[in-house]
Parts: sequence; structure tokens; C-alpha cells
Amino acid sequence: MRWKLLLPISVVAAVIGSALSTAIGFATRSYRGGLLNLDRLSVGWLVLLIYIMPICAATGASIFVYRHTARRRKIQATLTAILVLFFCILFLMSVSRYFAA
Repeated sequence: MRWKLLLPISVVAAVIGSALSTAIGFATRSYRGGLLNLDRLSVGWLVLLIYIMPICAATGASIFVYRHTARRRKIQATLTAILVLFFCILFLMSVSRYFAA
């Protein structure tokens, strides 16, 4: 296993996925009548985007690891996806604790 590839890629993808989710969450919560007019937009789609961002980051990181390894590709790609989702959950939990009202 190439741990020097798996761990940094997993952490970077988790930071990107959770940062995008947090940004969407703050944008839908803070801009009631400003940039995002929630009367015209369906809030359900925005909430769905919050959950899709970590999954897209995990998919991208898995594809990257799959293409840059020679052996045990499927195992390493799967492990990368699991690590990214785990780190995303940790990051989002820490952000929600920090910004809890």
C-alpha cells in the first residue's frame, strides 16, 4: 500500500469536500434576502448539494489514487473513499461544534 499517497490525498479531498459543504450551508443560512433568494430557489436542492460535495470529493480522490497506483488498485481506491468520508465527517462535526449557536 502506498500510504504516502493515500493519507495526504484523503485529507486534502476531505478538506475540500467539507469546506464546500460548509460554504453552501453558511450561504443558505446567512443570505435570506441577499445573494441567495430562497423564495425562488428550492432549499431541498441546496441541502442535497451539502451532502453531495463530500461524495464528489471522495470519488475524485479515489479516481486519482486508482490511476496513480500499480498494485491493489481497487483496495486502495476503496480505502481512499472510506478515509475521505471519515475525515469529512470529523471535519464537519468539528465545524458544527465550533459554530454552534
